[in-house]
Amino acid sequence: MLNMINMIKLDWLGMKSYHIWAFLTPLPVILIGLTIGEWMVIPVSIFLMWTFALVPFLLEEKGDINRLYLTLPVQRKRIVSARFGLALLMVTVGILLGIVLTLVINALVDGQTTFNNRWFQLSFGSIFLLVCVGLSLCSLVLFCSFPFLFKFGYAKGKFFAYYVPIVGAGVLIGILSLLPIYTETFFAVLSSAFDWIAANNVWFALIILAVAALFFALSYLLSQKAYAKREF
Repeated sequence: MLNMINMIKLDWLGMKSYHIWAFLTPLPVILIGLTIGEWMVIPVSIFLMWTFALVPFLLEEKGDINRLYLTLPVQRKRIVSARFGLALLMVTVGILLGIVLTLVINALVDGQTTFNNRWFQLSFGSIFLLVCVGLSLCSLVLFCSFPFLFKFGYAKGKFFAYYVPIVGAGVLIGILSLLPIYTETFFAVLSSAFDWIAANNVWFALIILAVAALFFALSYLLSQKAYAKREF
């Protein structure tokens, strides 16, 4: 446990030049919350903070840090665990930041429609649901990225880690956006689904939280296997 904590500290110190961007994260989150809606604040905050867990992969490629790590009295599985620990730490910061900013923005715009027509209703269920949505988004991207980055490194793995998920997500969002327009049946099903989610937001949040945990566990196991077999 101590070795993993030290490795997390080492990764955090190694990305020192990126710390300023982490501290500036609230600015775009606040802008999105005011222009689009408070419901975007928590998922965006979680996702933006999570992206900083990818920085060590970039830095290790530039400085050949993997060879340095392997000269230390630490097992490869500890290196992988530390990278996932850093991701969890960033996500936790994103959750706390998102909740605070949601409360602040909701208080500022309560009863106003200056920026947007606001349908968001602040409650424990809505906050919990948005946290779980952010976690599921991060775990899905983590599942698509970390195993490839641990297997091939940043230069070779970024195609599968970044571009494929982004393009895939864009295509999926485009299809889901068009289907309700051209398919009445799909629109009816989608409307019923949203009605059920609105009435059972805590249960739906627990479902997607379980899915997020599954993707996180699979990503961790695949990353351990990939890094154990990687040659330097």
